[in-house]
Amino acid sequence: MVKGLCRKFNALLRKEAVHENEPQRILFLLRIILLILGLYFLIIPLVFCIVGPKTEVWTGYIFAAMSVAAFYATYRLKVHTSVLVCSVCSWHGNCVCILYGWDCGIQHLMFEMLVLVYFAVYNSLVYKISYTVVLFAVRFSLFLYCRVNISVFALTETATVVLQIINTIVTFVLMAVACSMFSSNVESAEKKLVCIMSS
Repeated sequence: MVKGLCRKFNALLRKEAVHENEPQRILFLLRIILLILGLYFLIIPLVFCIVGPKTEVWTGYIFAAMSVAAFYATYRLKVHTSVLVCSVCSWHGNCVCILYGWDCGIQHLMFEMLVLVYFAVYNSLVYKISYTVVLFAVRFSLFLYCRVNISVFALTETATVVLQIINTIVTFVLMAVACSMFSSNVESAEKKLVCIMSS
């Protein structure tokens, strides 16, 4: 039974989009990232209920719902649009900094979006640099806002430590997933090239 569920889940992740000539590996990667983000946004309210301010925990559920909606959108949208939708989900999660302050650590989730845009979207270098500048501006603006303004809800020391640990783990997992997918693409392309050259 578990094997059958795993096969169905894998088939769901690998299901092709409605548009032709879309890179399926990138769609697969986006779906994994969105599932991880959705799970992350479901866990955060539980963490707040256990270790720190029990107010406004519903925001995590809104972001989880956005991640699920973005996940299903990958079956209908083009890859480029799906990457942008995934970025929006990640960026909206960063609004939590305004509620809980810079120390909550959610701003680290922006880094995987940078990796994703550079390797997943076949756009010009100008587009990628522009995206990097916008990402930097958003992150730096959040930093300045959090330095000047007091967070809406104060985090306990325990909540800060737990959130930093969770956010660091999730950031590294997301970056590892993205980088492993792209490095395996390069390795398989190199192997095919070597086979072609040797024949």
